[in-house]
Amino acid sequence: MSLNANTLAIVGVALGIFSIVIALPAALIANILTPRVQNWWASRSSSRTAAYTKKLEDELDYITELSSDTHALQVYFYIALVIFIIRCTLTLMAEIVIAVILISGTIYSLISPHHTDFGIRTDTIVTVLLVVGQLMYMFVTFSTFYTMFHMLRTLRRLRDFPSFKAKAEERIAKRKAPVP
Repeated sequence: MSLNANTLAIVGVALGIFSIVIALPAALIANILTPRVQNWWASRSSSRTAAYTKKLEDELDYITELSSDTHALQVYFYIALVIFIIRCTLTLMAEIVIAVILISGTIYSLISPHHTDFGIRTDTIVTVLLVVGQLMYMFVTFSTFYTMFHMLRTLRRLRDFPSFKAKAEERIAKRKAPVP
């Protein structure tokens, strides 16, 4: 099967659009389902319940610290912003790598359309590299959205701190209550 430059370009664009379209809903679904899945999983054994209770207590302490110390809050958001910018930069770098692979593969196949390296057609190598590049792009995009949603979740908890604190303390008390 021979893939020409147009086919590779279509595959690259389709994978890029697919990764962008899938990344946001997947991140939203993960953020919505994560607390429910954690609650269910933690309720399955006493050691997991204790670990989850400790995690809830640590999170409550951290959000309480951020809500009472504006300097710690600023540091948190500066660090989160830097991580977000780094991940966005990695996303752009992945796209540049994909574009370079696509352009170099196209130029190489125009110069020598039937050339093989080590018995493998050049367009096959370029296709594999494009798929790997797109998978790398999808991974970086998911991690970028994760960082963004984590920042937004923390901000929402800080904005509605009394409500968050009451719910967290209720969950902790429920987990620590003896089982009859």
